[in-house]
Amino acid sequence: MNASPALPTTPEDIGRRILRWVADLRGPDDLSPDGIERALGVPVVRAPDGSGAYGIGNRIDDRWNYTLRSLAPSEEDAGDAPRMLFSFDDQTGRFDDFAPVCALDFDAYATALRNAGYVAAFDLGPRDALNGVIFRRDAVEIRMQVRAENDGHPDHLCVAALLVDVSGGDHA
Repeated sequence: MNASPALPTTPEDIGRRILRWVADLRGPDDLSPDGIERALGVPVVRAPDGSGAYGIGNRIDDRWNYTLRSLAPSEEDAGDAPRMLFSFDDQTGRFDDFAPVCALDFDAYATALRNAGYVAAFDLGPRDALNGVIFRRDAVEIRMQVRAENDGHPDHLCVAALLVDVSGGDHA
């Protein structure tokens, strides 16, 4: 019997795998379970309920998990490729200290994405508050949500989540 490859257990390991995956994204096949397994080198779990949902996830420590999971297209996007959500998830609900999952910070993710040909634009909300950063290349859009590391390092940005979309639709 062959043992399945181990899931990453550190934020740096999963972050580097995710960055390699998004650097090579071209279309919907890259978001399929098989495409993700090839890119990340770990088995993807498919929902047993027949919903078509799939993804990976693992515990980092007593507080933090990560997940990469499929999101069904919204009703207005019916027929488009699924989107994927990668996130670091604080199991305590406090969200006060991102230092444990900030081994690769915003600068590391942004540099890797720019080196892969993505162009960045700020996603601004009301009163020009930073909601995140949108990276686009061809039909691929990655919406990055960032958070301050903690109260002691409010200017050091950490990546909380990436929403990956390869539908190629109008991303204006």
